[in-house]
Amino acid sequence: MNYLTKALCTLIITSTLTIIGGEQDYMSTAGKLWSAIGQSKAITLFRKNVHAPITKALLSPYLGTKKANKEYQKLGRQAQFALGIPEKDLVDVRYKTFRSFLPRTETAIATADAIYVDDYVLHQLPKDAWRTLMLHEAAHVKYNDDSMQALHNICAFGITAALLTRMHKNAFIKKHARLFSYPFAATTFTLSYLMNTKFKQFAERRADTAACYATQCANCVNSYGHHISKYNKNDMGYLTQHETDAIARELEKKQTYSCTYHKPL
Repeated sequence: MNYLTKALCTLIITSTLTIIGGEQDYMSTAGKLWSAIGQSKAITLFRKNVHAPITKALLSPYLGTKKANKEYQKLGRQAQFALGIPEKDLVDVRYKTFRSFLPRTETAIATADAIYVDDYVLHQLPKDAWRTLMLHEAAHVKYNDDSMQALHNICAFGITAALLTRMHKNAFIKKHARLFSYPFAATTFTLSYLMNTKFKQFAERRADTAACYATQCANCVNSYGHHISKYNKNDMGYLTQHETDAIARELEKKQTYSCTYHKPL
């Protein structure tokens, strides 16, 4: 379990980046460091050997266990390959079940073991938007975002429990537990919540940006911004339609229309 120990040690670095960075641009120095940690061997091994089996056992029955059709699988593989994910680290695409606790507006989600898609919602969107959406979820897989958030929670609970146990060995603190333990625990959990929120904002912005540029197609980005923005909450870090339009214009200037849907004849 050496890789788990190494993975847990990233808490100090990621927490510091979270607090001082907020919604850091993923191409900034702090953003690049954060991304490097997410892609590290320790985090990847934790995802594959620990987090993915737990997710599959506990969450898959509620998220969905049925594999998506060949079209979704192809899109998923293409998206993951486009972002440089090696074959051994690819994840399947599954249908999100109607019993899922996720809202119907959640078009897709990437967990440690799979990418889940809402077939009903996606069929209300043009297929070029599917491509960018799948690239967005593939970015979460590439950077092990779900596992990074899990590690934040594991560390927060573990460190809190360890410190509280140590504090209670002090006779004075033990006698006045309510004055010390409860405020300490509340503060720790609050900081953990803030760290998770900040990390999610960073991760969603990074995934959106990486996906838009990875399309190498102005029309795909335009479609994604127009159709997906209504499902996304901008306070969670997603790019606004104005920002996706700016990326589309940038790609348009380069005359990049390399996707199968918009490639000139």
